Amino acid sequence: MKALITGAAAIAALLTLVGSAGSSRSTATTLNALDVTNLSTSMQGDLFEVVGGQIALTHSKTPAVRKLAARLILDHSKAYKESATVAKAFHLGVPTVPSPSQRWELRVVNGFTGNTFDRAYATLEVADHTQDIMETKNEVKRGWNESVRRLARLDLPVLKMHLAMSVQASKVAFSTS
Repeated sequence: MKALITGAAAIAALLTLVGSAGSSRSTATTLNALDVTNLSTSMQGDLFEVVGGQIALTHSKTPAVRKLAARLILDHSKAYKESATVAKAFHLGVPTVPSPSQRWELRVVNGFTGNTFDRAYATLEVADHTQDIMETKNEVKRGWNESVRRLARLDLPVLKMHLAMSVQASKVAFSTS
């Protein structure tokens, strides 16, 4: 879910780092580069999950995959709104589309049908949520801004549940012929 930071966000992060040199962790008024990157990539990831879930609802025939997709749409729509509120409070850009690599992944998976789709989608979700959990743990541990870290702490159990659902959906998808 790596994405490029917008120019304005990069400048804001740089100014924040320069302005807070010498401090270890600040309060809700300061963002470090990790906070800015985490907000941006999280929102793009949320959009990726919503669009991917919508594709899955139209392509999948497997109940476990459809259940996963519906849950991802619900939870990631909520997370996107919460992250966008925090980003706007810091005058950061709010992405409106997934990253280029995520859009490519969605195009690829959208080209599959039947069991091939279910297997590809569930596998993609296992890999994506494994990475999301790692990145979210990093924000909780190394982020400076309490608002961003709070979002990450709230997201972590949801992402772990999504991973478990993705693993289950993958098992089901690979057990059907």
